[in-house]
Amino acid sequence: MKTDIIITKLKTAFDNALETVEAINEKTFFHKHSEEKWSVAENLQHLSLTLIPINNLLAHPPAMIERWGASGRASRTPEHLMQDYINAISR
Repeated sequence: MKTDIIITKLKTAFDNALETVEAINEKTFFHKHSEEKWSVAENLQHLSLTLIPINNLLAHPPAMIERWGASGRASRTPEHLMQDYINAISR
């Protein structure tokens, strides 16, 4: 899959999620079925807080190298990376 297609699919998924969340009334958005269960708001907060560090690292390759070191090999093309991914999930 080409990078532009992946970006388009991610944007579409994000837009669909946003549309779904915006349609939820406030009472439902914050409602918890029990203390052990998260509300819609808490789930979204968790996802957002989880993605922030990943986005920051991906936007700053030197920080990734500092954190995990250099790979020691040439980078794969997006197409090669996608093929490796498809091969891995097809097993």
